[in-house]
Amino acid sequence: QGWYYGGYSSSYPYLNASYKNSGAASLYMYCYESNANNQIYLATPEIDVETYPIHTLQTTFYMLASTFNAATYYPGTMIVGVSSDSSNIMGTFYPVDTVAVTRQGMWQEMEVSFANYPVDSSGKYIVFVSNPEGYTGTYAYNYLYVDDITIDIIPECAKPRELVSTGTTESSVSLRWIDLDPEHSSWEVAFGPMGFNP
Repeated sequence: QGWYYGGYSSSYPYLNASYKNSGAASLYMYCYESNANNQIYLATPEIDVETYPIHTLQTTFYMLASTFNAATYYPGTMIVGVSSDSSNIMGTFYPVDTVAVTRQGMWQEMEVSFANYPVDSSGKYIVFVSNPEGYTGTYAYNYLYVDDITIDIIPECAKPRELVSTGTTESSVSLRWIDLDPEHSSWEVAFGPMGFNP
């Protein structure tokens, strides 16, 4: 079984060697949205959900937008979710999370946890949908490239998303992040020289 792909245009997605995070090429998932149904998708081969239930998994991948402006018609957004039927990917699509680039022309690591996917659902395929969210009734574009997709079991201590420094002094730093586990209410922060083992 291979990967599944398709959408409103038979021209996309396709492998592109001009932009790549590693290897020889990435997948170009360009999408022009003149109505809410214009989407391009990529779906994994069928997952053995008896051994690896979807709600125990996460995906990590790299995404780049060659043109990006979140305030206009170039939002750089990807919807990640789950489908149950390989012959009807979008018709059985269950969205889990939406991720977006924050810079133009730079590869950014994305991570999506499926911990909140309903346990009793029948999904077997993890799906990546290029859909320029923020569609205003006229048009929007996604110039998105995707590379190095991995599917893993959610670790006991998942790393946070969008870790950024919000202020530094000679003796302090303020940090902000998104915790993928809604049950977490406190955290420990360890720091040291690059490469140290906390």
